[in-house]
Amino acid sequence: MPKNTIILTGGGTAGHITPLLAVANKIISSDPSCRLILVLDRGNLNEQLIIDSKLPLKIHRIFAGKLRRYHNLSFLKQLLSLKTNLLNLRDSILIFLGTVESVVLMLKYRPRVVFSKGSYASVPVCIAAMLLFRKIITHDSDSVPGLANRITAKFARINAVGARRSNYPYKKEKIVYCGVPVSEEYIRRTQQNQAQSKKDINLPKDSTLLLIGGSTQGARVIDDAIESAVPKLLNDFPKLYVIHVLGRLNQDTQNSRYKNLANGLKERLILKNFLNDQYKYAAAADIVVTRAGATALAEYGVLGRACVVVPAEHLTGGHQLENSKLLETEGAAIVVRESRVGEDVASSIEYLLQHAKIREDLGKKLKLITPADAAECLASLILKES
Repeated sequence: MPKNTIILTGGGTAGHITPLLAVANKIISSDPSCRLILVLDRGNLNEQLIIDSKLPLKIHRIFAGKLRRYHNLSFLKQLLSLKTNLLNLRDSILIFLGTVESVVLMLKYRPRVVFSKGSYASVPVCIAAMLLFRKIITHDSDSVPGLANRITAKFARINAVGARRSNYPYKKEKIVYCGVPVSEEYIRRTQQNQAQSKKDINLPKDSTLLLIGGSTQGARVIDDAIESAVPKLLNDFPKLYVIHVLGRLNQDTQNSRYKNLANGLKERLILKNFLNDQYKYAAAADIVVTRAGATALAEYGVLGRACVVVPAEHLTGGHQLENSKLLETEGAAIVVRESRVGEDVASSIEYLLQHAKIREDLGKKLKLITPADAAECLASLILKES
């Protein structure tokens, strides 16, 4: 029998799964005898990332639901929304069912510690852990904590956080700053020459790469703005290559994108729906256009890449807006508001293409505020409590 069992939980997006895998990898490296149980929501779209990691994880899927809140709508409009209220009622039932399933898992595996990466998938697991008096450690990547961790944080022994300059609503004595964990593949590529990274993805070593990846699900507001800008950028900068990642939810648009792009420019444009090996392309990139998710920013940060950041303003809690404010304060990225994305994204990219020194400075500043040892920090906390 394994001497130590640890449950890891979180889910929803790849921004929760990849940090969990990074932490799991460090735990296994430090104590190979640990048994790691990964608890996800049913229907999670990111299980391929787990399979590709080849980590010895036992996966369990539970029912989970989320409380729908929209910070860009008034409380009254949300209160009167029949659809929202019905979905919240349904998901309350799913949370109850997931809690029952999680209690069964706790009794079966008897974990010493539950590590919560947040998101609605973690709530039933943490409720079960609380009921059965298991130790809980939470981690927030964003500078604004999500609802899931705010619910469970008061019962946790440690509240690990990803941002140093932020006011987390936790007891100060329980807060530990670690940063945001990223895959070891990103860390390895910090030591690799960028020309080699370009060669790895079949680009000329003297090329300039613009990587566009709004989010794993996609960001049409960014896609539309970029599609309008790319023909001119490719024409004006002969060594420019563009890799545009449309996201899983926008797969249907791939065939309709860039139809009018001149044949002479098409060979320097690559369209993708999703990248399981994102680290290869991030390491090769000179400029990145991205949303302001904390995991994505950490991945580009450890590599020191110049970023044009378009925060998703509609997301609950406005956490991407807060993440962006930190970047602006540090001068570590160019931030473009959604209301001006059509005008400002193209001009920001063009500005960075024209000024290599500014690209370099932005990358250095982002790298300076991005801890590369976050996964090791979290693994150490978890093992110490187990």
